[in-house]
Amino acid sequence: MSDPRHAARQPAGASPACQCVYVAEDWLLLASCPGGYASSRAAAPAVMGSSDGGFTVTPARGEALRARLTLHAQKSLSAAEGEALFCLYVNPITRAGAAIQAAALGTVCAGPAPSAEVLALIERTASLAAGRGDPTTVRGGVDALLQALTPNTVAPAPDPHVQTVIRVLDRADGMQLGVPDLAAVTGLSADYLRQHFKRRTGCSLSGYRLWLRLRHLAQVALEGTARGEGADLTRLSIGAGFYDSAHAAHFAQAYFGASLSALGAAACGMVDCRLSVAA
Repeated sequence: MSDPRHAARQPAGASPACQCVYVAEDWLLLASCPGGYASSRAAAPAVMGSSDGGFTVTPARGEALRARLTLHAQKSLSAAEGEALFCLYVNPITRAGAAIQAAALGTVCAGPAPSAEVLALIERTASLAAGRGDPTTVRGGVDALLQALTPNTVAPAPDPHVQTVIRVLDRADGMQLGVPDLAAVTGLSADYLRQHFKRRTGCSLSGYRLWLRLRHLAQVALEGTARGEGADLTRLSIGAGFYDSAHAAHFAQAYFGASLSALGAAACGMVDCRLSVAA
């Protein structure tokens, strides 16, 4: 039975599916995002951009603002309305992801205006996403944008307990394990592991697991595209810690603006930008 408490919320009046999803190891780029977006209780670190400033964001604390660019992370964004030309989800424990999480205590649009360099990179990223550029070019464009948005930052320092959790969660059955199981592997208590993970990475353990679900869903959809089939509901449900196919379907609609079958079919093209492909 599905557990509605853990299903990502679907935006009210969701628009048609995003036109394309570019998949790399540590980020997912969505082109032409749904016109209405409502963040879940634990949104993955993300960058949303529009070349014409044509969308409105509402920070969790503050009034709605027009934006060309916004960063958001867990609970930092209440909603975004209008046409965001791209949405870039980022692995929260990478250098860029950690910096976005730190910056997303507010939103970029509420602070100083983006520099000319960043504005140019926003335009380029939107153009690449809309034009279905080749994987190498798109990867280079996204990496340049992340570098410009998060200059002079470093990745969280390696920690043996955190590295153990990452390795376990990357296993085929890893996302089926609860926090008590992960704590047992590390030799820490469940409460201390949660605190330790957040302190060392800047990201909650639940937030990192959310990123893994996003990435897994996109990678399974890539496989579906390669086979000319839709996403495999059984694999999604079992492989990424979803309670059942209904939970996975809610998640896909909320974060990708698409049904599971659309993610793996021509309705929402998937482009593989992982290094093994883009190199």
